[in-house]
Amino acid sequence: MLLTLLRCWVGLVAAMALVNAVQCFLDQQFPRDRIYDLQPSEATRLLSRMLGVWTLLAAFVRIAFVVSPHNKSVFAVTFASFVLAFAQFALEVFVYHTASPSFASIAPLFVSGVSIVWMTFVWPTISFAESTKTKRM
Repeated sequence: MLLTLLRCWVGLVAAMALVNAVQCFLDQQFPRDRIYDLQPSEATRLLSRMLGVWTLLAAFVRIAFVVSPHNKSVFAVTFASFVLAFAQFALEVFVYHTASPSFASIAPLFVSGVSIVWMTFVWPTISFAESTKTKRM
């Protein structure tokens, strides 16, 4: 039950990431205006495109988890994607002071934090599939 709910949650997070990635590509002022508002000169169009690619990659990793939650490697990479997202937004808000503590920067902290905790609790309950190794002749 917890795994099914986690898959729904991660699927929703992946869908939101897809929307955010598209926003970064279509409106290259989006990160400057919405996230990195304390240091807007550092939020260039290049940063917007890179953030779009990172967010798109994170969405694909999370979709892979939704499709294959019993794959230990996919689970671990998905978990790592949430840790990286949490660290990145925490650093921007609390260390580098490029983002104000607004909804646009706190929401990713909340989502990634909840995901990290949830995945930590679900990890011991999952029956991971055995990896299939090909034998060399």
